Amino acid sequence: MTNSYHSLPLAAALLLVTTSPALAATRAEMAVHPAGDTRVADMPAGHWATNATQVVLANNVLTLQDGAFHGNALLTGAELNAALESLTSIAETIASKGSNARLRAAIGSNEAGDGPVSRLELAQALSSFLDACASEQLVAIAASNNDAPRFKDLGAAVPAAVSTVVDRYKVMTGYPDNTFHPTESVTRYQMAAIAFNILNTMRIAPLAQRPVFIQGPAPEPKVIVVHDAPVPVAVVPPAPKVRDSFRQRSPYHLDYQAVNVDNVSGGNPFAVVPLSAMITGYQGPLMLQNVTNVRVNVLKDNMVDTEFRAGYAGFKWGMFQAIPYVGVNLGLGTSIPSTGTQYDTFVGATYGGILSLTPSDNVELYLQGGQAALLGGGRFNSSFQATNYPNVQGGLPLNYSLGADFYVAQNMCLSVGFGGWQDPAGLRVGSDDNAGGMINTLGGTLGVGSTF
Repeated sequence: MTNSYHSLPLAAALLLVTTSPALAATRAEMAVHPAGDTRVADMPAGHWATNATQVVLANNVLTLQDGAFHGNALLTGAELNAALESLTSIAETIASKGSNARLRAAIGSNEAGDGPVSRLELAQALSSFLDACASEQLVAIAASNNDAPRFKDLGAAVPAAVSTVVDRYKVMTGYPDNTFHPTESVTRYQMAAIAFNILNTMRIAPLAQRPVFIQGPAPEPKVIVVHDAPVPVAVVPPAPKVRDSFRQRSPYHLDYQAVNVDNVSGGNPFAVVPLSAMITGYQGPLMLQNVTNVRVNVLKDNMVDTEFRAGYAGFKWGMFQAIPYVGVNLGLGTSIPSTGTQYDTFVGATYGGILSLTPSDNVELYLQGGQAALLGGGRFNSSFQATNYPNVQGGLPLNYSLGADFYVAQNMCLSVGFGGWQDPAGLRVGSDDNAGGMINTLGGTLGVGSTF
């Protein structure tokens, strides 16, 4: 069966006038009530959500409190559950089969608490309900325009619920700057606009267009407008802008670091090629990041270490952002001493943080610092036989960087800065040439970040 859910005229006006005792109408006209004239004490004249508010009140999706709508108040979990209950009852009326177990199971899986509901939580609750409705032909599926992947604050992996409500059913939208604001709380006005879109997509669903017959006198003539797609409403004024971390705007970074001559075997800094690659992804406020450093000394030593981080990115204050993180650090090196090639490894638990300052849309400053608590390591000869197990537990090598990103395009930046790292001497490749303590390496960085 094909889903030709958007084949009705964009705005088909149906004039219901008859003198017959049996009146033909559609299921949608029986189940979904048009906007009423309920007086809302706190609704400003000409407010963008006036029509949506009157429709959801007429259909008991949201209710008044002492005659006022309190549209700027945050939607609570209890109010969301009540709204889903009302929408389910309307869908069951359209289906005309009594209680629908599939719809009831969909709204029963909603875990919204009594506190404010975030935009991502709302998308998750609505996506389950809408998918259940679609399986019964109780909502219309729109032609997808693939907007969700463009939301730059959702990272590389866009939650399936966001794609469902934005692209599949078009009941929620993003903001003009291509963001979704998943952690932002939903207001009652915003919920009214979203519920209004849901009622419209129910109104044009396949089952909703089936006729029903009413026995009795004809009602007063009434014009009911059926829309093929959710009626656009005025854009909700965005909340004060919270700029994204540079790692969200350009999650792929590649930097070259010109090192100092100290502690470099052979004393030749140009013989060392240190590169740092960083890949960052976000799942809501969760930041997942990998930083891999490759340091190749063509004279003698090579070292590769990689760090996997998990951080919390929800601390934002205007242009400031703080991301604490924990992770694990793995290292592997080779060297060619006089006794033959040797291989060194280490593993450690890491912790640290990133501070970001975005004074303008094209400049971002950042400070990163971290430390690794070494848990163990070993040395192996050219035959991969263990030759030494240095006691590195308790060692605390540092890594840090201070820099700036200058955006030359929407998702591309040039990076400049200063940074450094420490390797434990007991495991550093070429450690036959070094004795005790930490090996410090400092230098300036130059690189590029982008979104591929």
